[in-house]
Amino acid sequence: MTKELKQNSKGNYFGWDIQKKDLFLGDGRKLQSHYALKRSDSDLILHTHKNSYKEFSNTELSKLAKFVSQHSGMEVTSTSEFQDGKTVFAFLKNEKLEKIGEHKIQDYLVIGNGHNGRHSLFIGTSTELLRCMNQFGMIQKNLNIRHSKNMELKIDDYKVMVANYFSDQADLYKTFRLFRDVKIDNKVKENLTQHLFNTQLHKTGIDFQDVRNTFGDDKAKKNLKGISTRKLNQLDDFYNSINKETNELGNTAWGFFNGVTHYTTHVDKSSVDNLGMIGKGAWLNQKAFNVLKELV
Repeated sequence: MTKELKQNSKGNYFGWDIQKKDLFLGDGRKLQSHYALKRSDSDLILHTHKNSYKEFSNTELSKLAKFVSQHSGMEVTSTSEFQDGKTVFAFLKNEKLEKIGEHKIQDYLVIGNGHNGRHSLFIGTSTELLRCMNQFGMIQKNLNIRHSKNMELKIDDYKVMVANYFSDQADLYKTFRLFRDVKIDNKVKENLTQHLFNTQLHKTGIDFQDVRNTFGDDKAKKNLKGISTRKLNQLDDFYNSINKETNELGNTAWGFFNGVTHYTTHVDKSSVDNLGMIGKGAWLNQKAFNVLKELV
């Protein structure tokens, strides 16, 4: 979950930082080509890097977030970490609440950084529908600053961060509003669900709206064709989320999308700690968003 800010004397919002650690060969000689990054509070090794890697500390990320806050008017409200700190996030709250129909949405500018070599320094936007706290996050594709010896942030980079955030945010809400106008029926829901979960439920003889009854139906079980009980449980939970949100928001792409984010936020919960930015839930949200966008 996100954490309230506790800034230390160095301006670090996270309460810990990264530290370099030398690596040694079996005969005791120091490894010259690589080093390890560890957490300062627990000595947990986050990753092993080549010497060409340029680390970006939590203190530097905190200072970057503070600088962006000063130049955007958005307050740094919280931080979060993923996979024991391999990826860290700072959240800046946009005080302007957007509305889709009658429902308000809280928006955040997110600055993230990876210590494990998988994620560059990145920026994104995260939304939280206030009626139900459903979360959706999106990383900007055009601002990923690599961890290399030439890594250097300039004032223009900060300006680009803020400008891209507002541009992407406007495009995102335009798409959300278009989602409200796209009507879908049960057949479309079924096709979308099977695409998202990579399964062909229609070939099993199981009705889209009646997955739960499958567990007591021996004849239906024989037709599962490799669909596991775990997958059926996932589908059942997913359908419950879809039905809940489409009943409240309508049988539209907007209702279906909120069914997906309800499932990833309140049932799967794999990306809740970082407001839907990365992880399995974030991947499912993004996949649904991309597919639904094709219907607009």
